[in-house]
Amino acid sequence: MSLPAGTALIPCFSLSFGIFGSEYDLLDNFIVTALQWSLFEKTLSVLAPFEELTRKMSSRDALASEVIPAVTVLMRLLTNETDKDHGIKAMKETLAVKRRLGDGETNPMYCIATLLDPRYKDRFFSNTDTATEAKEMLMLRRMSTGEADK
Repeated sequence: MSLPAGTALIPCFSLSFGIFGSEYDLLDNFIVTALQWSLFEKTLSVLAPFEELTRKMSSRDALASEVIPAVTVLMRLLTNETDKDHGIKAMKETLAVKRRLGDGETNPMYCIATLLDPRYKDRFFSNTDTATEAKEMLMLRRMSTGEADK
């Protein structure tokens, strides 16, 4: 049985809290309540996709065409509200701010790579205007290299 993303770290953090508390003589005053632990677990579950995305985009075999779809999926995860969001709603809203996740849709390399990847094409752009602009970037690129006639 595999654990949900991010929850595999919980035992490590629990041990880390214990070690930190014992080294600094905080065991008497260093008590994590059930509510705090619940918030900690929720925070880990929200941050886990960031860790996964960072590892994937930093890997040797990462593709430029995966940037826009990955950011789009991440934005959807952050803007999707559930009943379990109590206590972390503001954090999710802050993380979902578009400027934090970059401007990949304005970068011609990412746009063209995404359009040319048959897995993605124009399905992961934030709106139809952005997809149209990406197609125009591709056409301009083709015309500037002389490939439009072929």
